[in-house]
Amino acid sequence: MRVFDPEEHMKAFEEYMKHVFGRDFGKEIGVFGIKRAPTLNTYKEKNAIVYELDFPGFKKDEVKAYVEDGLLIIEGQKKEEKSEKEKHYIYQERAISKLRREIALPENADEKKISAEFKDGVLRVKVPLKKEKKAKRISIK
Repeated sequence: MRVFDPEEHMKAFEEYMKHVFGRDFGKEIGVFGIKRAPTLNTYKEKNAIVYELDFPGFKKDEVKAYVEDGLLIIEGQKKEEKSEKEKHYIYQERAISKLRREIALPENADEKKISAEFKDGVLRVKVPLKKEKKAKRISIK
């Protein structure tokens, strides 16, 4: 008996939609309205931008954040432990939870000073901003 895998069907449908409409529908919201990106709040503090992302039920070691090509990439993956080997599931939705979000960093982001804190299922990423360079006026003779 083959177990129904909704993720497999969602990926196939998203690829079809991408082919038909020429854009990626699967990054933020999956098919059937299942969110695959953590919710995001963004606000500005003095000389920094702060991103708060929700990872309910996740532990700190199941979430990672890194910068690549000017993008802040945040991922979380949670696998449920299968301690009861005697159960033969017909249908199971809680097997794997994967969340991913890509955020374009502002040009004046100080990537070397980015910090992150995980508390109560919320990841708080603080992106310090470099002082913007003022344009230098050139005298024309």
